[in-house]
Amino acid sequence: MPEERAQGDPQRNLLNRQLGERIRAVLEGLTAKERLVFELRHYQGLRLRAIGELLGSSEEAAKTCLFRATRKMRVALGTLYELRVGDQGYCRCFCTAS
Repeated sequence: MPEERAQGDPQRNLLNRQLGERIRAVLEGLTAKERLVFELRHYQGLRLRAIGELLGSSEEAAKTCLFRATRKMRVALGTLYELRVGDQGYCRCFCTAS
């Protein structure tokens, strides 16, 4: 039961809480379009083509917007991002390319 062990690890819990707080803060700092594209892709699981259609733009425009939002996230999260990416892939939402 690896999930039970993760819940019982105080250091991991602290990192998860800090990461969640930072993600929320960074999301608030994105433009409305960047935030929408990021959330549709990573929280709703929509494909870029569908996001482009929803926004009345192209898949390429959605991809560019997602790239900018992701880059801002990586820069703003700094050390927390690096720790989580190396920690068994828990930060997959910042590592996906499509």
